[in-house]
Amino acid sequence: MDCDTSSEYCGEYIRNSDIFIRFGEPYPAFQCVSCKGDFLEFDFSNNRIKIRVTGPEITDFVKSENEQFIKAGIGIRIYLKIPGFSDDVLQNIESIIEKKIGDLISEIKGVSHENLRDEIVIKIRKAEVENGLSFEKIGYCLSKLILRDYQYVDFVYTEIITDQISVNKELEIVKRIYEKRDKAAKMLRDENVSKFYLCKMCQNATPEHVCIITPDRPSVCGTIHWQEAQAFETVDPFGSISGFEKGEILNEKSGEYSGINETMKTETKGKIKKLSLYSLYENPHTTGASVNIIAFAIPELNGFGIIDRQTDFPTVNGLTFENLKASVSGGIQIPGFMGIGEPYLYSPNFFKKEGGWRNVVWISSKLKEKVIDKTENREIAEIIKTIPTENDVADIYELKKYYKFDEREIKEIYTEKPENMKKMKIEFLSIPIIENYENESKKQNIRKIKIPNVKITIKK
Repeated sequence: MDCDTSSEYCGEYIRNSDIFIRFGEPYPAFQCVSCKGDFLEFDFSNNRIKIRVTGPEITDFVKSENEQFIKAGIGIRIYLKIPGFSDDVLQNIESIIEKKIGDLISEIKGVSHENLRDEIVIKIRKAEVENGLSFEKIGYCLSKLILRDYQYVDFVYTEIITDQISVNKELEIVKRIYEKRDKAAKMLRDENVSKFYLCKMCQNATPEHVCIITPDRPSVCGTIHWQEAQAFETVDPFGSISGFEKGEILNEKSGEYSGINETMKTETKGKIKKLSLYSLYENPHTTGASVNIIAFAIPELNGFGIIDRQTDFPTVNGLTFENLKASVSGGIQIPGFMGIGEPYLYSPNFFKKEGGWRNVVWISSKLKEKVIDKTENREIAEIIKTIPTENDVADIYELKKYYKFDEREIKEIYTEKPENMKKMKIEFLSIPIIENYENESKKQNIRKIKIPNVKITIKK
């Protein structure tokens, strides 16, 4: 039942022409881990691994004539028996092991895995299916890799759900689990704790990235909260998550702490000396490979926009989510551009240095609906209702027109170019220099934002 696995296969790109089946958008696809100190509902028959496939096997799926490859939904449910810890501790480490599923599945030759929770995408290559790869083998290999990496786990029960009706039913159950985790995380604030946590789980894909987890700011991927990080360190003190003293607060508005600065300096070997939790521009947090939401500067309106992975349309600056992700997910600080976890959107310290939601001037429509529905602050919800989406404006010109029409106070960061001046430099918060200069050949005004590893040119 075994299959070819190696860490060398992680990050392997599978071309569309080589895909046999793809699970995920537009079909539902999710992964969820549940941990118990003791459970008897599964008969392991003296084995540490039990596999169940609910629905058709890989070879039972048939491609339609007009499809390049098969598309379907999938659910991965994993139950772990971990003795010696309370249920409260175990419930808090579920999302951390769950986050690791993607890396483990990607160790299987011919299988790629992206994203988290109910937004996963799994691709399986034709060649491996022809060589006998099955869901049962994938489930067995995944379970074996979990036992390899988490030696305190006694038993693993893995269910792979491929029946589409069952996928939809189970998805409603796991969504309630996700919501319960997120709700529990809202009880604490940064000022109420003495320790923060750093996570290096993404370094397999982004070696430079170090994630800081606090009560007010969860991991960049959005799936690991402070309580979960604390519990994981208790269970696995030598693992990829560790705590440190937060130290003295150096800047309350931007969220700069002495403990974070010291930790980042050590972990990045001096490449990052300062990091601010509540600012998009001033010593911003870095972004790893797992990111579902990206905040990006819109200097023309002295604000910023937010886009989620589910949005295929380009933002007002002409860049899609994938364009932005390719630029920001390298583990470096890029003022004005950053991946963020969804729970951070509901934090009272959400980009506090820049004014929070009052300075968001564009948001993708799906994310807007979700945040309005989930936020408990109705004043913020009313502000978000006024923010335009891709359904309201198509570009910067229309965005400026939208706010003028709504008579919203927007402070422009540029002015008319003075006569006889070929170049004018303007500072925008802490963002690197923005230059206005005249293109003599085309007689156009060109605005260029000079940011490391990001090339954006906006024509007025």
